[in-house]
Amino acid sequence: MSKKKNALPSGWRLLPLGEVIALEYGKGFPQSKRQPGPYAVYGSNGVIDRADKYLLEEPTIIVGRKGSAGEINLAEPKSWPIDTTYYVQLCNRQVGTLEFAYYLLRWFDPRRFIETTTKPGLNRDRVYEQVVPVPPLPVQERIVQILQKVDEIRRKANDALDTVDSALVSLFLDLFGDPAANPKGWPTVALGDIIDDCQNGFATGEKGVPAGIPQVRMQNITTRGWFDATLVRTVERHRNHDRYLLRDGDVLFNNTNSPELVGKTTVFREQGSWYFSNHISRLRPARVTSEYLWGLLLLLWIRGRFRSMCRQWVNQASISKDELLKVRVPLPDERALCLHKDLVNRLEAVRKQLLTQLSDADALFRGLLGRAFVGELTAEWEAANAQQIAAAQRLHEALPRLAILALVAEAARRNRSPLLLTALMKYVFLLQMESNGRRRFYHFVPYHYGPFAKEVYGDLEQLRQEGLITIDQDAEEEKTQIAVADPARVQQALGELPEDLRADIAAILDQYGELEHNRLLKTVYAKYPAYAKKSRLLKGARKPPKRSGRSS
Repeated sequence: MSKKKNALPSGWRLLPLGEVIALEYGKGFPQSKRQPGPYAVYGSNGVIDRADKYLLEEPTIIVGRKGSAGEINLAEPKSWPIDTTYYVQLCNRQVGTLEFAYYLLRWFDPRRFIETTTKPGLNRDRVYEQVVPVPPLPVQERIVQILQKVDEIRRKANDALDTVDSALVSLFLDLFGDPAANPKGWPTVALGDIIDDCQNGFATGEKGVPAGIPQVRMQNITTRGWFDATLVRTVERHRNHDRYLLRDGDVLFNNTNSPELVGKTTVFREQGSWYFSNHISRLRPARVTSEYLWGLLLLLWIRGRFRSMCRQWVNQASISKDELLKVRVPLPDERALCLHKDLVNRLEAVRKQLLTQLSDADALFRGLLGRAFVGELTAEWEAANAQQIAAAQRLHEALPRLAILALVAEAARRNRSPLLLTALMKYVFLLQMESNGRRRFYHFVPYHYGPFAKEVYGDLEQLRQEGLITIDQDAEEEKTQIAVADPARVQQALGELPEDLRADIAAILDQYGELEHNRLLKTVYAKYPAYAKKSRLLKGARKPPKRSGRSS
């Protein structure tokens, strides 16, 4: 029988995304309340700061909710996603790792579900409704392995680009020194004295026409100081055509934007006819090279020199042409200018090569990503390893129950007494957080006795029905006792337990198994405070003593 078009491979499932992940709201963390520290603070498009506090214990995925809506970033452990973001929690054991969920979301691309309002935002309810393919866990691992290799190539290319960008600033400082201090003792002149022409661009309400002329906008000038020609808008021919045309080597200066971005600078090096918008000033150098003027303005912007010169209003700032041309700057000799130009051009050549490598790696990644989630990327591997995949999938699905059973059996062997449910919950949590394999068994949330995962109850009940454990139920969770029912059958069932997981369980009980019950809870609260927010034990300790007599 021929394979149906678009049919998924055997063992794959189609699930609503809302059954796979939860998109939780980040929490506001104003800059005024942040103190410098090691923990990453995430906005919609990545790390925006580092602070001394964190919201989440474990790594997560950050999804932009407002602003850069739909952007996706893997977050470090102990991070703080702010209120313009969602953070991801896995809520289905059919998804084995956060890394797989990350690539699944990259393929899914939430940006398709942005609501175009005054402030575009991502509607998570629409995202939850969409159906996504979920392969067996061994296939997920295979997909992650392949995609991570290509991602590593992209990461190295980006790191190399960062190095080139840093070298641009370092090169300027080595040759000319800080322009504010002028340690080389160069003569100083007004910026207007080394400018042949300074012209502001024109505004247009046109959205552009296919046969129009490309226009440089604020978005084309990157914060790294380079020109990005990919974000092009075209406009109709202007009546003062020659006045707004750019030449190769013109230096472009961002004169209006948010206070942090006024002063972004780049050198224009494109061919053909281009205009520039009214938020940009064109500076045509006269007594210096384009490279020197570019580096000079870039450094002044990085050092925040232009902020004090800006006129500001709500969320915007601008710097006048007259104020700009009055800025005093060093005027180096011709030898230093020529040497600087030669070295900058070499850096530009290296950067172009790196951009080509990055573009190739991006194209490869997009191609592999597209094939991964229709079953094409791993099809041959799945066909060749069908039996092993099926066996590994069965073990993956049984592993959380086996881990619970091993913890109950080992604790009973050591202490010769039943295990309290709250203690078992903490042991499973610690196993998940601290074991060498960092396997993800359950989705833990803060609750009355610290970290809690409701799926543990279902697995305990299945173990009870199989006759492997007994559950001495109590109305209070902290008094419910779990014990081994049939030691011989338990040992037989644990024959499938991987040796590394067996060693991890022993290590957790070695470290925490002798702690008295409340001491165990307090230890977990101290190590993982994000899971203690709803603790009855801590709330009771914080509750002030009742006052006797009538209140006044």
